[in-house]
Amino acid sequence: MSWHAKRTGGYTSDSQEFADNVLQIYDFLSHDTYLIGDAWSYESIVGVLCNMAQESNMNPWIYNGSRYGLVQFTFNYYRQQGSRYSAYAPSTSPSATSDGAKPSDGQAQLQVIDAPSNTLYLANERRKQLARDLNWAILEWTDLQSYKVCDDIDQAIQAWLLFYEYPESTVAGMQEEFAKRVAYKNRIIEILGGTPPTPPDPPVPPTPPTPTSPEGMPLYFYITKKFKRKKGLI
Repeated sequence: MSWHAKRTGGYTSDSQEFADNVLQIYDFLSHDTYLIGDAWSYESIVGVLCNMAQESNMNPWIYNGSRYGLVQFTFNYYRQQGSRYSAYAPSTSPSATSDGAKPSDGQAQLQVIDAPSNTLYLANERRKQLARDLNWAILEWTDLQSYKVCDDIDQAIQAWLLFYEYPESTVAGMQEEFAKRVAYKNRIIEILGGTPPTPPDPPVPPTPPTPTSPEGMPLYFYITKKFKRKKGLI
């Protein structure tokens, strides 16, 4: 398993390249070997991966002229923050691989995301109010350190979307963006070796009450006596 990158476009979610990059990202963030702080929870990593799948289709080199990489940094920000790491090796040319570029530049991007100097995860009051308007229960994940221990996948997707990516500022816009990202959840869980959650069985309808006669006895009691009398049994 190794990093994959290409000059343009992304990887489809059913491709081996997509799966390999998902595993690389999970392996990196779930261990504290290269991290400054603690490892990330399973749920928080899946939340990030679902957002990356929408933002970059898991291509570390994807570049649109101003935005770059797995989480679509502004390139100036990434160059400033990423160049301190040995894995930093970006490619920003659509026509030829940049000199010294390596697909493992994805690792440097993860180190930038994990660093305490990361100022892109922002839960200001405006975004918190939008979370309330959306009825998203994510206000306990309002900084990067708390996000890293998030224990709910949907909330992790929502929190990263709202507090990190923030592509929309309206309820309708954020709901649409969430739907795009959560669509990758089952595929990513599958890649990580899990089983996509099975939809719950529909509830069993309650047994209707037995009709009763005016005297309060079940009708079958009278029907049974009538039947027995007709048959000469009583």
